[in-house]
Amino acid sequence: MNKPMAKIKIKGKEYPLKCTCYVLAIIQDKYENLTDFEIELSGKKPFMENGEQKKDEKGNLLYKQGEPSMKAINFMLPLCVNEGIEIEAEELNTEAKPLKEKYINRNVEGLSIYELSKMLCEEFYRAVIAKK
Repeated sequence: MNKPMAKIKIKGKEYPLKCTCYVLAIIQDKYENLTDFEIELSGKKPFMENGEQKKDEKGNLLYKQGEPSMKAINFMLPLCVNEGIEIEAEELNTEAKPLKEKYINRNVEGLSIYELSKMLCEEFYRAVIAKK
């Protein structure tokens, strides 16, 4: 059985949220690189020291928390909401009624940009990890 989809409230109604290979392909097509997109979406910024990105003792690059990119959020959110709507309609054998991008981005309720970024990052990570 599939795991229940995350939900997001848009203008008083809850909608499913799903990041799939289809969504990842659209993101990759626009941003060319999923890693760069994830950095924008999450707001991670390179931790620089003396003009170079600092690394931990294991050689991993270090980041500090910055402000999430609204451009990345506003790009991914409608993709995931409409993907969730389509998947839910397929499961229920009903007609999908996608929402307009502007409607989704203008009417999200109850989430700060940081909470919205976190929610979308969790969906993104779930899709990327599941696809490895």
